[in-house]
Amino acid sequence: MRLAPVVLLFALPSLALAQATSPEAKPESVELKAPDGLKVRADLYATKDKRGPVLLLCHQARSSRGEYRAIAPRLQAAGYTCLALDQRSGGEWEGVSNETARRAKAAGKDLGYLAARQDIEAGIAWLRRQGYRGKLALWGSSYSASLVLVVGAKSKEVSAVLSFAPGEYFRPKTDYVRSGVAGLAKKPVLIVSPAKERGQAEPIKAAIPSAKLVIDAQIQHGSRTLYRGALAKTLWTRDVLPFLERALR
Repeated sequence: MRLAPVVLLFALPSLALAQATSPEAKPESVELKAPDGLKVRADLYATKDKRGPVLLLCHQARSSRGEYRAIAPRLQAAGYTCLALDQRSGGEWEGVSNETARRAKAAGKDLGYLAARQDIEAGIAWLRRQGYRGKLALWGSSYSASLVLVVGAKSKEVSAVLSFAPGEYFRPKTDYVRSGVAGLAKKPVLIVSPAKERGQAEPIKAAIPSAKLVIDAQIQHGSRTLYRGALAKTLWTRDVLPFLERALR
């Protein structure tokens, strides 16, 4: 897929704001509890309006909430409250350690990808308990890009899903994602994938016919593809922010 020129930027004022904002906002550190009792660390990037749209941001393997230090401030500036999780299946990202993974390992908890699903579900519940009542979107990266599709299909609280580099990562299961996404048929879904991972993304897109799929050879694996460069700018202005405007406003 060849990326088209960006046009009509004036039609979405928040796009220009988000691109102009330097990702330097300091998040509030919060904790929530997963169903199995594990304390989950997260960074909250709050707006002033608890009735506004909300994003739950989930990282990739061997990563942490730090994956969104360069992304969440842009979304916050555009009017989206963001909660960036430390899931129990993770490690460190650019000097930000995954506190949930550390605690889970010390407690002898399962650190597998599927075990992290409950952390995402706990994040949704926490946001609602804290009074955030706006439309909620799940945002995932790599293995969590797959988990948010399944969780979003099941949860009535979820209005939309953004999935960066999903795949059937949950061996020995081979169709965990495709068999669990029927509930997304009427929800907006954006899938972003590197061209070299087309074989993983396209079968998932086929299971969600209404989803928008963006594939390009220059796209990187996971949410980091939005960090910098001309392609990142195009993805922000042409795909991500317009998708959020339509899905959550």
